[in-house]
Amino acid sequence: MSAKSSDNFPGFARCMRMMRRRVTKEDAYWWLRGRIGEFVEPLLAEVEKERDIGVQADIVELLADARDVRALPVFLKHCSSSNYWLRTWAIWGLRGLNEISGGRKALWDLYWRRAPPPILLSVDDELLVHKSLEDILRADVHDHRK
Repeated sequence: MSAKSSDNFPGFARCMRMMRRRVTKEDAYWWLRGRIGEFVEPLLAEVEKERDIGVQADIVELLADARDVRALPVFLKHCSSSNYWLRTWAIWGLRGLNEISGGRKALWDLYWRRAPPPILLSVDDELLVHKSLEDILRADVHDHRK
C-alpha cells in the first residue's frame, strides 16, 4: 500500500479536486483507495457528474475495488462504453461483484432476467451487458481445471 494511506488524509472533497490534476491524481487515488469502504456513496455521486472521462474511469476503478453492490448500476452503465478504460474497469467491477454473495445473486438475477436492470439500457447495450454477464458468470463452468 502506498504511503498515501497515512494519517494525513486530506478529506474526500480535496481528494476529488486532486483527482482532476495530473500532478496530484495518484496521491488522491491512493488516499481514497485506502478508505474505499467509507466513500462508496460519494464516489457514486461523483462518477455521475464527472465530465472528464479519465477521472470517471479512475472513480469506476475505485468502485470496482470496493466490491459493493451499490455500484452495480455504474458498472452496467459503463460496461458498454466506447472508452477502453471505463469499459475495462466497469467489467472488472462486475467480476468483483461476482465474488461476493449479494453481488453474485444480483448478477445472476440480471442474467436470467429475474430482476430488471437498475438503469435503462438500450437494446444494444442490454445485449452487451448480457454477454458480459455470461462471460463472468459462466467462466468457472468452462474452466476444466476445477
